Amino acid sequence: METVVTIISLILIGGLVVAPIIIVRRVNRLKVKHNFITYLTITIIISLILIVTFAWWTDTSDRVLLA
Repeated sequence: METVVTIISLILIGGLVVAPIIIVRRVNRLKVKHNFITYLTITIIISLILIVTFAWWTDTSDRVLLA
Protein backbone atom coordinates (compact mmCIF):
# COMPACT_ATOMS: atom_id res chain seq x y z
CA MET A 1 0.00 0.00 0.00
CA GLU A 2 2.91 2.30 0.69
CA THR A 3 4.06 1.94 -2.90
CA VAL A 4 0.67 3.07 -4.23
CA VAL A 5 0.73 6.11 -1.93
CA THR A 6 4.23 7.03 -3.10
CA ILE A 7 3.33 6.63 -6.78
CA ILE A 8 0.25 8.85 -6.45
CA SER A 9 2.26 11.49 -4.58
CA LEU A 10 4.93 11.48 -7.28
CA ILE A 11 2.29 11.82 -10.00
CA LEU A 12 0.79 14.85 -8.26
CA ILE A 13 4.19 16.50 -7.80
CA GLY A 14 5.06 15.73 -11.42
CA GLY A 15 1.79 17.35 -12.45
CA LEU A 16 2.80 20.51 -10.62
CA VAL A 17 6.06 20.60 -12.56
CA VAL A 18 4.75 19.59 -15.99
CA ALA A 19 1.40 21.43 -16.05
CA PRO A 20 2.82 24.95 -16.60
CA ILE A 21 5.00 23.69 -19.45
CA ILE A 22 2.05 22.06 -21.19
CA ILE A 23 -0.14 25.11 -20.61
CA VAL A 24 2.40 27.54 -22.09
CA ARG A 25 2.70 25.41 -25.22
CA ARG A 26 -1.08 25.26 -25.64
CA VAL A 27 -1.57 28.99 -25.03
CA ASN A 28 1.12 29.85 -27.58
CA ARG A 29 -0.82 27.89 -30.22
CA LEU A 30 -3.97 29.91 -29.56
CA LYS A 31 -4.46 33.25 -31.25
CA VAL A 32 -5.25 35.17 -28.06
CA LYS A 33 -4.59 38.89 -27.67
CA HIS A 34 -3.23 38.65 -24.11
CA ASN A 35 -1.19 35.43 -23.97
CA PHE A 36 0.46 36.15 -20.62
CA ILE A 37 -2.78 36.91 -18.79
CA THR A 38 -4.39 33.78 -20.22
CA TYR A 39 -1.36 31.68 -19.29
CA LEU A 40 -1.20 33.13 -15.78
CA THR A 41 -4.90 32.61 -15.10
CA ILE A 42 -5.00 29.02 -16.34
CA THR A 43 -1.76 28.14 -14.54
CA ILE A 44 -2.97 29.55 -11.23
CA ILE A 45 -6.23 27.61 -11.46
CA ILE A 46 -4.56 24.32 -12.43
CA SER A 47 -1.82 24.73 -9.80
CA LEU A 48 -4.37 25.54 -7.11
CA ILE A 49 -6.33 22.40 -7.96
CA LEU A 50 -3.18 20.25 -7.90
CA ILE A 51 -1.96 21.78 -4.62
CA VAL A 52 -5.30 21.26 -2.88
CA THR A 53 -5.47 17.68 -4.20
CA PHE A 54 -1.91 16.98 -3.04
CA ALA A 55 -2.65 18.40 0.44
CA TRP A 56 -5.81 16.31 0.70
CA TRP A 57 -3.97 13.22 -0.53
CA THR A 58 -1.16 13.67 2.00
CA ASP A 59 -3.64 13.68 4.87
CA THR A 60 -5.74 10.84 3.46
CA SER A 61 -2.74 8.65 2.66
CA ASP A 62 -1.47 9.04 6.23
CA ARG A 63 -4.83 7.84 7.53
CA VAL A 64 -4.83 4.89 5.10
CA LEU A 65 -1.33 3.84 6.11
CA LEU A 66 -2.17 4.08 9.83
CA ALA A 67 -5.29 1.93 9.48
